[in-house]
Amino acid sequence: MSTTLEINKIDLSLDNLGCELPEEIAHLGEYAKYAKQIKEDVYGFFIPQFVEGKRNEDWYSFRKNTIGSSEIATIIDMDEYGDPVKLFRSKIDYDIPPFATKFTVNGLHFEEKISDLWEFYDGTETGWVDNWTQAKKIRTKVPIPCYAVNINYPHLSASLDFFIPGGQVSPFTGEIVESDASLEIKMVSQFAAEKYELGIPHRYVVQTNLQMIVLGITYSELAYLVAGVDFNVLPLDMDLELCQEIIVKTYEFWNRVNMARDIYNSEGDELEIDKQITQIEPEPSGNEAYIEFYKDKYKTSYEDTLRAGEDEEWDIAVKYKKCTDNIALLEKTKEKLKQKILAFSKYDEVISFGDNGRILNKRPEGKRATFRVNIKNYKEE
Repeated sequence: MSTTLEINKIDLSLDNLGCELPEEIAHLGEYAKYAKQIKEDVYGFFIPQFVEGKRNEDWYSFRKNTIGSSEIATIIDMDEYGDPVKLFRSKIDYDIPPFATKFTVNGLHFEEKISDLWEFYDGTETGWVDNWTQAKKIRTKVPIPCYAVNINYPHLSASLDFFIPGGQVSPFTGEIVESDASLEIKMVSQFAAEKYELGIPHRYVVQTNLQMIVLGITYSELAYLVAGVDFNVLPLDMDLELCQEIIVKTYEFWNRVNMARDIYNSEGDELEIDKQITQIEPEPSGNEAYIEFYKDKYKTSYEDTLRAGEDEEWDIAVKYKKCTDNIALLEKTKEKLKQKILAFSKYDEVISFGDNGRILNKRPEGKRATFRVNIKNYKEE
């Protein structure tokens, strides 16, 4: 992978859509009417998410035919909310129903507003407030209304928020950055800001690195708003080690998908086909997402089925039982320790350990209590 930044402007106009796709991405041929080359080796698929107020099925089906940037962290085990089996099946025979939460709706609704704040950001903690008041923009950005696909990594796609044209002064270095960059926008909770060392979930860093791989750039910025108040911008250089891991593990994942698709499209008993696909599934994540997927896809058991267990299955069952026993013991120990903390902190809302963290024991009248032990830099026993 090249580590050299390229001064290579991206064509994001909606002119001249529809082109013949190169052999490397011929599997996306049904979407060629939306496509155009936007820079060397990179094609943009300008697929509208909604058409005449209704969801565009092409927008959703395109996601099944590549691995998107928001899905990468699930594959490399850096997403505590995703599951690789669920993702794997979603590319084959499982339709994840479209859904919206207050988090996704807020994220989409405030995305443009947060990106507007980015234009006033000058690298200081509160300077953007004064710049906004004075209508003094520091830099400009351009929306990217497409999926980007690089012919060198045809199984990957990136749906980006914004693009930072080169030739602008960096608020971090004070120097002109000649190369182009991507801009990702996020909303972050106070809990997440305190939980993660960088102040953002790890999956966001993974997502931006995938975007850099696809666009052929080595620099990105992530603008985020914490708890609806604190605004910050994080500059991110390409993490070559992480990108190499992304490329290797996504190739392996996509090869599994292609093998499973061949099985799924073959003739035979539906149950036997599903069993064959199960044999090449990735490992479950241990996250709740797998349980949700399992309960939805396999709602009912197969009646009157009995077979002898295999040695490997016995070993897994034994490990599970031991874990269950240990968890019960740990839960009891944990509860005793919590009660001790409650006892010695009942007269204090906050107990500080300096740089090593703090204990919160807030019980405001008429409001929900907050108990949290946020400590770090301790030795594992």
